Amino acid sequence: MRLLLLLAFALTSFASCRGAELSSLEEEYLKAYLLFNDAENLEQEGDLRSAYKDYSEGLRLLILVQSSDASYIEQDMYQAKLRDAQAKLDELRLRISCQAPRLNSKRPSAKH
Repeated sequence: MRLLLLLAFALTSFASCRGAELSSLEEEYLKAYLLFNDAENLEQEGDLRSAYKDYSEGLRLLILVQSSDASYIEQDMYQAKLRDAQAKLDELRLRISCQAPRLNSKRPSAKH
């Protein structure tokens, strides 16, 4: 959490020192970073569906930033984050499917 706050502070301080708002790419990259962080916290709390949603959105934003300017994110770092996020999505998809109620399970019959 401290790292997250430090990163957010550094980006906004850097932008204000330049006398400008964050660029669109900086905003999208920061949003992706924050979504990945939120997803990790949600996963630890057991909210797998919300974690999946945040990982998906973070991954979408990361891909958007990279496709807008391939030089914005260092290529090895981008590929590693892409791989990690996709692996997390695959893991969460499996864990969520295991949590889903079984349709074929026997339900207690209602007594009349």
